[in-house]
Amino acid sequence: MLDRRYPPGSPGHSIAVPIVFVIDAKGKITHRFSKVPYTTRPEIGLVLKALR
Repeated sequence: MLDRRYPPGSPGHSIAVPIVFVIDAKGKITHRFSKVPYTTRPEIGLVLKALR
């Protein structure tokens, strides 16, 4: 996912926003973690809780 706050032609236009998906054994996405700006990552505790 691209950070849409940056207009085409600006230095930040092509910066991707990191996304973490948690997928169950059947292939269903059960959780999605994404934050804007791109430097913000999901808290590891939340991701680990989603994996349990």
